[in-house]
Amino acid sequence: MCCMVKQKEKFKVECPDCEKEIVGFSKHHAKQNLIIHQRTSEMCKQIKRLLQKNQKLREINKKRIKELPDIKKICLNCEKEYLTKFDYQKYCCGKCREENNSKEYKGLHEDRIIAAKKLNNQKIKIMIPENTLCVDCKVKKAEHRHHEDYSKPLDVTFLCRSCHKRRHKVNYKHYDYNKKSN
Repeated sequence: MCCMVKQKEKFKVECPDCEKEIVGFSKHHAKQNLIIHQRTSEMCKQIKRLLQKNQKLREINKKRIKELPDIKKICLNCEKEYLTKFDYQKYCCGKCREENNSKEYKGLHEDRIIAAKKLNNQKIKIMIPENTLCVDCKVKKAEHRHHEDYSKPLDVTFLCRSCHKRRHKVNYKHYDYNKKSN
């Protein structure tokens, strides 16, 4: 006959602040664990308060959005008419937004795309030699590869991040680097 081991029953208590289940081997042990949990995790009270505030704010915002009038707009990508509550919205759906953004990128940076395809077709990756310093500032380590002319994809200068960004600001004055994308 095999030896039967009786499993101890676990007692559970729920934290009133964060609703976490606290376990103990007896009622007394579970209550002690709850007290320790509440003392050590002042965070659970703060989290509960923040969640309640966020829930109230979400409900208020939902009501405000429902009260806004519908605006008829035309999608910049598919040219379908759609209703929205937001004046800044340009596209009827996420798919149209992504399609249009990729068209804009391809239009602005066609030379970059062609250079990248040439390198990929030849299976060439230009590696930055170890401990190479930036060509411009000669202080920081070079982390970026910069093409002055995309028609010569193998002609690359090695730059640090800040110098690379500075070169692009000079070359691409039309591009707003501080603009946030949707």
